[in-house]
Amino acid sequence: MRKICVSSLLILLIMCAVISCKKNEQPLQQMRIAVITTSSVNDKSYNQDAYEVACEFAEKHNAVCKNFVTAGVQTDVIADTFSHAASEHYNVFILMGYAFIKSLILSAAKYPNVIFVGIDINDLDIYTLAENLGLTSYKIPKNVYCCSFHEHFAGFLAGYAAVREGFTHLGFIGGKAVPAVVRYGLGYVQGINLAALEMGITENVIVEYAYSKSFEETDSITEEMRQWFSDGVEVVFPCGGGIWGSAAKAAAEYDRRIIGVDTDQSEVINAYKSDMCLTSAEKNIGRSVRYMLEKIQDNQFGDFGGKAETLGMVSADDPDLNFLQLPTDTWTMKKFTQDDYRQLVRRIVNGEIIVSGSADEKQNYSVTLNRRKTVK
Repeated sequence: MRKICVSSLLILLIMCAVISCKKNEQPLQQMRIAVITTSSVNDKSYNQDAYEVACEFAEKHNAVCKNFVTAGVQTDVIADTFSHAASEHYNVFILMGYAFIKSLILSAAKYPNVIFVGIDINDLDIYTLAENLGLTSYKIPKNVYCCSFHEHFAGFLAGYAAVREGFTHLGFIGGKAVPAVVRYGLGYVQGINLAALEMGITENVIVEYAYSKSFEETDSITEEMRQWFSDGVEVVFPCGGGIWGSAAKAAAEYDRRIIGVDTDQSEVINAYKSDMCLTSAEKNIGRSVRYMLEKIQDNQFGDFGGKAETLGMVSADDPDLNFLQLPTDTWTMKKFTQDDYRQLVRRIVNGEIIVSGSADEKQNYSVTLNRRKTVK
């Protein structure tokens, strides 16, 4: 009787093992990635970087990737886009930008089988808005992960380098004044100011500073840039979606320089005129998107769900490891060297240089800062 029981138990264990193996061999549910944007995905910058990385990932892993462009930024309009994407069985939503924060708070829990990855959305903004909405006990759902960046570091690097390169009349034109764009501009002016102080030329350095009401190339922005360049501005940092095209068009006419944003934009800017791109203030959006998609693919999203992280400067010795950087292979600077760049990065990471990303902190600049009216 004991032999029979042992045999039966052995058979049962073998059957369980076979069933378990078959279960583990089942393929993961196909990832269907929706990259959701509020403006064109073909901006040669922020949106396009994330979309192309997601498409490359999808092709490699037999997944599906599609771009959904919202018809506006209103909460109900974005909710309709979420509903549309979910009805087509997309199960990973990559949300590009601060405009999605309210919709994310209100809608994510309605789609428990969808993973939401919010880019340029940080925890402070989430909880502040949730409290304003009366959701005092709000917690980021486990199907949501958000990341934002310390863009002020990238702006600082670009502004500092431009002055060290010899430019003294510089400009910043932002898209809509969302937090990420504001941080770029804050860092840019701080970098300009420090370089001018160190060189003893603060009385000679002028910064023109303005925002627009668009993330798209417009005739009004182009005309404003023509005016800046005719007034003597030598290099402009256009920050926000496709507005770089307006600045580049005007810069080519006046033989001026442009600083790219978000990604290495040297190729598209230099298409207007050779070597017109001085450098680019990069934040590594693509790396962040790829990394999270890999974690989802490997069933490791649980380690990230319910969190919001801010990515920044992580290495004093290897600038390429930082999430904010300048592309050393493509910049056209001659006086500001790669050794200068590495030394600057080291000073920032080691805390010798403090760069503020808060618009609430009052900054005292030694250079002349001309704040211009919003470009319509």
